[in-house]
Amino acid sequence: DNPFWDTVMQSWPNAKIFIDEKTSLTAFRYTDGSETHGLASNYDHFIFDPQETDECTNPNTGGVNGGVFNFMKGRVSSIINRMYKIRINESTAQQQQNQNRQQRYSKNQAKYQKLIDKFVTPKLDGSDAIFTVGTKYVQLGANRIRSKGITVDEKETKKYGKYFKFRVLDSQLSDNDYHNYFLQLISDHLPIYMNCRTN
Repeated sequence: DNPFWDTVMQSWPNAKIFIDEKTSLTAFRYTDGSETHGLASNYDHFIFDPQETDECTNPNTGGVNGGVFNFMKGRVSSIINRMYKIRINESTAQQQQNQNRQQRYSKNQAKYQKLIDKFVTPKLDGSDAIFTVGTKYVQLGANRIRSKGITVDEKETKKYGKYFKFRVLDSQLSDNDYHNYFLQLISDHLPIYMNCRTN
């Protein structure tokens, strides 16, 4: 329903837009009071002339033999939630009690701490460093020689630890970032796919 489509499609008169499901992710839990299920807009499409590319359309429906791979549901979602979800599903009464606090939801403290120990602490204490090409100093006797080489990027290492804690873990505890961990761990778009077959 974007008004620009008519203008864009004038350059390819017989072409049609296929795949109109939502494929853009949102962090918000609610939009206009409705559950988003993590999805916002239908930005991704296949565009082609079905008369020229009939091997990609279903003769019975006229649509494509394809769709959207929704990793917000099913097996991928269950793996991500099992590994990274720290938010506890609460009753409505518990949620209302939490509304006065800065974070709206409770967390599984043991799982949270386990993920902090695995992904955050090693970055902050430097035991799991990120390396980069940078300036190195090598001491040779009384001389200090400067050269390019592989060095520890302390700034990036600490930033990674802080960002992981905020973006993947702590963000789960508010409605505004409810689905953010999927965006951070996988992608901000669902992939679309299309099957084509020739004889």
